[in-house]
Amino acid sequence: MLKKILFQLILLSSSLLLKAQLRKVETFYDKEKKNPKEIYFLKNEKPDGLYESFYYNNKLKSKGIFDNGIQIGNWFYYYTNGHLKMNGSYITGKRSGEWTYYFENGKKQMTGNLKNGTRDGLWKFYYENEELKSLGSFLLGKKENEWKYYYEDGVLKATSAFKADKGFYTEYDHNGKKNAEGWIVNGQSDSTWKYFYNNGKLKAEGIEKNGLKNGVWKIYHNDGTLAATGNYNDGLTNGKWIYFHKNGKVSSEGVEKSGQKDGKWNLYYPTGSFRGSGEFIEGSGIYKEYYESGKIKTQGLLVKGIYEGLWRDYYEDGNLEGEINYKNGEGIYNGFYPNKSLKMKGEMKNGKRIKTWELFKADGTTAGFYKNYHDEKNDNDVENEFDTILETSEAPKDSIKMDSVRKKLIIYDIDSKPHKNKKSSFKFYKNQSRYFKPRLNEYRAFILSANPIATIFNQLPFSIEYYMRERLGYEFTFSLLRYPFFKMDKSINNDKLYLRGQSFAFKQKFYNVDTESGMFYFAHEIKYTSIIHSAKDYDSTLNLNRLLTSNEKKIEYSILLGDRWMQRAGARGFTFDIYVGIGVGYRNYKTNFEDNKKFTAIFENLKTSPLVIPLRVGFSLGYSF
Repeated sequence: MLKKILFQLILLSSSLLLKAQLRKVETFYDKEKKNPKEIYFLKNEKPDGLYESFYYNNKLKSKGIFDNGIQIGNWFYYYTNGHLKMNGSYITGKRSGEWTYYFENGKKQMTGNLKNGTRDGLWKFYYENEELKSLGSFLLGKKENEWKYYYEDGVLKATSAFKADKGFYTEYDHNGKKNAEGWIVNGQSDSTWKYFYNNGKLKAEGIEKNGLKNGVWKIYHNDGTLAATGNYNDGLTNGKWIYFHKNGKVSSEGVEKSGQKDGKWNLYYPTGSFRGSGEFIEGSGIYKEYYESGKIKTQGLLVKGIYEGLWRDYYEDGNLEGEINYKNGEGIYNGFYPNKSLKMKGEMKNGKRIKTWELFKADGTTAGFYKNYHDEKNDNDVENEFDTILETSEAPKDSIKMDSVRKKLIIYDIDSKPHKNKKSSFKFYKNQSRYFKPRLNEYRAFILSANPIATIFNQLPFSIEYYMRERLGYEFTFSLLRYPFFKMDKSINNDKLYLRGQSFAFKQKFYNVDTESGMFYFAHEIKYTSIIHSAKDYDSTLNLNRLLTSNEKKIEYSILLGDRWMQRAGARGFTFDIYVGIGVGYRNYKTNFEDNKKFTAIFENLKTSPLVIPLRVGFSLGYSF
C-alpha cells in the first residue's frame, strides 16, 4: 500500500514539473482579447505540443503538433468557412507522406506523396465535381513517366510521357480525335505546336516558348489550304499578317502591333478585286468596305478591335440598307428595304448576329424569324476564334507552383460585317428547319435506355434511340407489361384479375441546344399496346379451374415535351430522359367468356371505351455510344 502511494506521488510530482516547463501562449486579433489568433505552448522558448491558429471570425485555421519547435505528425489546415483545406504529416519540420488538398466547397482537389516538401510519387488531381482531372508521377518535384488528363465528364483528354518534366503532349476531343500536340517543358509549352481539325487536317502550327506563341505561325483552312500567316511575339500578334481565301487569293493583309491592327489594312474579294480598307492606330480606326463596282457597302469605327458608334450598310445604288449604333461592341441592328421600310431587326455583337432576329414584310407585318445557332467549333471558318486550353498540372497556390498553361490564338479578319452577302451561321426556319439539316462533323450515336423503377407501375421499358446531336432523335421502345409484375400466374388467387402484355412505341424527337438544364425537346409518338386480362375461376359443379380472359388492343398518338440530360451532348456517356405528354387513341376490347354476372363483375373495373385519352409520363436512364 505504501509503495502504491509513493508511486502516485512520484507521478504527480513529475506531471507538475512537466507543466512547469511548458508555458501557454495566446495571441489575439483585438485588444479586448475576444478574437483569438493563436494558442500554443512554449518549452525552452520553443513551440512544443498542440498548436492552433484561428481566423478573425473565430473559425479554426490550422492545428497540429510541435516538438521542440519542429512540426511533427498530422497537421490540418482549414478555409474560413470551416471546410478542410489540406492535411498531411510532417517529419522533422517538412511535409512528407501523403497530403490531400481540397476545394473550398469541401470536395477533394488533389492528393499525392511529398518527400521533404517536394512532390514525389503518384499524384491525382480532381475537378470540383469530383471527377478525375489528371494523374501521373513526380520524381523529386519533376513530372516523370506517363501522365493522363481527362475532361470533366471523365473522357480522356490528353496523354503525355515525361522525363525530368519534359514531355510530348497530345490532346484529343471527346470522340478521340487529335486536337493538338507539342512538347511541354517545366509545365509550359515549348517547341513547335500543331493544332488539328476534326477531319485530321492541320489547323495551325508554330513555335511556343514558355507557354507563349512566338515567331511565324501558319493557319490553314479545313481543306488544307493556307488561311493565314504572320508573326507572334510573346503571345501577341506582331508584324505583317496575311489572310487567304480557299482559292489562294489574298483575303486581307496588314500589320499587327501587340495584338492590335496598326496602320493600313486592305481586304479583297475571292476574285482578287478590292473589297475594303481601314486605317488603324493600335486597333482603332475607320473601316470601309466596297462593292466590286467600287460603291460604298459598309463603314464604321473600330476601337481596340471592338465595334463602336454608328455602323451603316448601303445598297449598291447608295440607299441605306441597315444601321446599328454599337456600345462596347453590342447593339440593335435595323435593316431596311430599298423603300426604307423595316426589313429585319436583331442584336449584334462585334459584327455578328446573335440570338433571335425578326423579319418583316414590306407592309410591316412579321414574315419570320432568324435564330442563331452554332457548333462549339465551326471548322468551316478558320477566321473565327479558336481557343485551346492546355492544362498541364494543378496545385495549391499557397504551397506548390501552379504550372498550368492557357494558350489562346485568335484568328480574325475585319471583313466580317453585317451585309447581306456575308456568309453567316443563321438558319431561316421559314425556309428550312435546322432539325433536318445535318452539320459538319456532327456527333451521332445510339442511346440504350431502360427504367427498372417502372416495374412499380407494372411495366419494364427498354429503348434504343438513334441520336443526332442537338437536332433529332428516333426512338423505339419495347415495354413488358405485367400485373402483378413479380408474381407467377400459378400463384395468383382465384377471381383476382391480372394482366400480361407488351407495347411498342416509336418517337420522333426534336432537340433544342444543350444547356446546363439539359436538351429540352418536343416529340410525337405512335404506340401500339396488346394486353390479355386474365382471371381464374373455380367451377364447383365440374370441380375444376377455368381461365377467363379478355383482349385489349390500343393504338395511340401522343404529343410529348421532355428534357434529355447528357454528360456531354457531343460524346458518349450516361444520359437521363424525362417527359410528359397527352394523346388520343382507339381501343378494341373483346371478352372471351360467356355473359355471366360473376365473370362480368371480375372485369368490370377495366376501361373498355373505344376512345382513349392517355396521359404520358416517363423517365429512363441510358448510355450514349
